[in-house]
Amino acid sequence: MGMRWTPCLFSLVLLICSAIAQDTPPEILVQPATERLIYGAEDTSAELKCKAQGGPNLDVYWKFNGARVDLSNHDKLEFTGFDSNLKIDKIDASVEGTYQCFASAVIGTTTAVSMSDIVTLKIPALQAFPTRESFLSKPESQELGKSQSFKCEPPRTSIPEAIIDWETIDTGVTNPTPVALDNTERRFVIDAEGTLHILYTKLSDEQQGRMYRCKANNVKLGVTYSNFEGYTLTLTGIIPTSQTPHVTWKTPTASESPFLVGNDITLQCIVTGNPLPTIKWTKIVDGQSTELANLGLTYNVDPKDQALTISNAKLTDSGTYRCDASKEGETAMEGRISSANIEVTVEEAPKWINGSEPKNMLVTIGQTAVFRCEARGVPRPKSDFLVNGAAIDFNSGKFARTDDFDLTVKEITADDKMVIQCNASNKHDYLFASVFLNPILPTVLDVGSPQKETLDQNVDKEVVFTCRAKSDPLTTITYTWYSESTNGDLTEISRTDESDIYTVTDSNSLRIDYTQFDKDKHSNNYRCVASNQYSEAIVIAELTHTTEPKPVVVTAEFPFWIIGVVIAVALLLLVVIIIVCLLQRNKGESYLVDEKERAAGHDPEKEIADSGFHDYNRPDEEPVGGSRASLTDSIKPLESDADSMEEYGDIDTGKFNEDGSFIGQYGTDRKRKPNMSNNTGHTDV
Repeated sequence: MGMRWTPCLFSLVLLICSAIAQDTPPEILVQPATERLIYGAEDTSAELKCKAQGGPNLDVYWKFNGARVDLSNHDKLEFTGFDSNLKIDKIDASVEGTYQCFASAVIGTTTAVSMSDIVTLKIPALQAFPTRESFLSKPESQELGKSQSFKCEPPRTSIPEAIIDWETIDTGVTNPTPVALDNTERRFVIDAEGTLHILYTKLSDEQQGRMYRCKANNVKLGVTYSNFEGYTLTLTGIIPTSQTPHVTWKTPTASESPFLVGNDITLQCIVTGNPLPTIKWTKIVDGQSTELANLGLTYNVDPKDQALTISNAKLTDSGTYRCDASKEGETAMEGRISSANIEVTVEEAPKWINGSEPKNMLVTIGQTAVFRCEARGVPRPKSDFLVNGAAIDFNSGKFARTDDFDLTVKEITADDKMVIQCNASNKHDYLFASVFLNPILPTVLDVGSPQKETLDQNVDKEVVFTCRAKSDPLTTITYTWYSESTNGDLTEISRTDESDIYTVTDSNSLRIDYTQFDKDKHSNNYRCVASNQYSEAIVIAELTHTTEPKPVVVTAEFPFWIIGVVIAVALLLLVVIIIVCLLQRNKGESYLVDEKERAAGHDPEKEIADSGFHDYNRPDEEPVGGSRASLTDSIKPLESDADSMEEYGDIDTGKFNEDGSFIGQYGTDRKRKPNMSNNTGHTDV
């Protein structure tokens, strides 16, 4: 059952994708190859890929050496992969050249065309050394201990460039077996031009009469050819001659073949000498030799040939580098050191400047589109534009170049669906971008504007302003409401803030709770911005009032804990007042003894000073006038302390203090009536 549904689902997917791509200009999604230069050996096959999208009626085709591929004229080419990939069968010289994929679609009245990168196919090749019936050996003679160099004449043709190496063979036998050089002592060095240098000679370098010869290896082809010509070496002398350091070869100045940013810089300074010299690398900065470690370079010195390699070259690595060679263990004295300067130039292939790579653009009808195609590089890259794969007619007035990197398309119309190609190139490489321009409908309001509402706060409860717009189907509209101050400042009204009187509904309307409207806080003017990121429409809303709104008085929640504190303090004060009143009520009158004594002609201070304190004895004389005395004429003698108290009737003896005084123990002048029934003959006080 699943198999029966598969064709239906596939057709449905194609239908949906076709509907989505109806008005979309074509676009290349997959490039033909990861490299722009590819190698294909003869009689092998290669496949170039191309995947595109867009529509309607997308047409994918290829061009070979600038002409559209017609399979009837190319028996070695065929289309594969839904007829979008190009297969090259049995590669030979007839299919060597440039390939480019195109995708086109008719949209409205325009045929929009997108293009891939250009890929170049080359057949690797290596020309053999001239053949001879026998080997040709050139004899060389050298003094033992001195240096020797052998030059190689590499093949004239090698795609890509061949790698040169050296070996020795016995020319006295048929089909000799090559022997690799033993470089354990690091005396053999091959320079970038293929020349073999023996830094100082030993008897073993005669190789027992074998011939030195060079060979060329083509990595892409996987083939190595050896020379039929070479050299035999004969050494003279018995004791090796000491040889001072001497720079025999150095890397040529690279003004014609500069190093590129991101690649490695390899500098050779081949120095002969016996014993082997020590090489030190520096860079000349402001006229002074500067240690490489102090320049922040990532570098390495090969122990085999002491070549300097700087990794991941930068433009700032350009300059003069110096190699100093001296005998190991010796200082750089005059005549004992050999030096050479190497000029290094670093240039850069084109690279997109951040934000300057061309991008697909949706542009509102009536507006202007500007495509920027700016790349950095050394030399400075040049930018060129194509429209739908063809040269631009600047006389039409539709297009203009404002500077070296911009292309302006004026007054976009609905028919201006197009694909624009940009090529930024210098002598090292090029950048290619293919982007589309898709005109879209502007954003327009679907409701009236301005909207005005006149309300009476005594009657109306709320007001609703609507905001609705429409735009191109390829875009999505967003709605944002703002309140506008009297000076024109806009404040966004949040959809999630529920603490205010505003509510933005799901239908993008603005609801205002008029019962909470405060003229000192809230605005009378509002606006809604409907935007699809490319154009916008604005609804203006205005609120007027039949009666001036009154400020809304917001009652803050009363802190009831203050009431509790006040009540507690009041209760505390009440208790204190009660206690004070009770104390005042129990307080007796003051008995002014001092004043009484002085009125009777006594001087209490003097008496105390003369005699001090002493026991009180009732006087025999008459009581002082105005004092309270017994009601009878007879005064009983005191038998005891208890008897003396009986003189005062029912007196509570607890009222006396420790001095025997009852002053202040009775608070009034109220006199007790005589207890007639007791008939004691005295009056209670």
